[in-house]
Amino acid sequence: MKKGFIIAGVVLVLAFAGSLVFLTMSNKEYLNKNAKLADINYETDKLNIYVFFGSTCPHCEELLNYLDSIRKDFDDMVRIYGFEVWENEENGQIMDKFLSKFGEETGSRSVPFFIIGEEDFSGYSSSDGMEIRETITNQYENLKNLDNYKSLLTSE
Repeated sequence: MKKGFIIAGVVLVLAFAGSLVFLTMSNKEYLNKNAKLADINYETDKLNIYVFFGSTCPHCEELLNYLDSIRKDFDDMVRIYGFEVWENEENGQIMDKFLSKFGEETGSRSVPFFIIGEEDFSGYSSSDGMEIRETITNQYENLKNLDNYKSLLTSE
């Protein structure tokens, strides 16, 4: 009898751990906060969103939490790639490529800075939620090429 409880307990623990691994992996498909260039999927089935953030920036954390909170509405439409730029110079250089593309001053690490399709955003407040949702929907529906940045990110 006691052996049966131990086996049942072990099975329960393993099932719980397996579900955590699955949830973590499936969430990374939607929101990868530690993205590398090699992680980016340029396939045209989803809109890629690029988020540049600082490790201790409260507005950045709010933005990332917001994007995670709308996952159920946009999981089939977007992939989100997060790049920490205050402590990672390589990510800062990636941010500079986007800043230059959008005619912004390079070298600054003003965050959050994010790109949804052909639209760029600087800063975040909770009142931006509806604009973000509308931009995701409009960019997804209207862009023929959901990621126009492959040549920008794969060139030296």
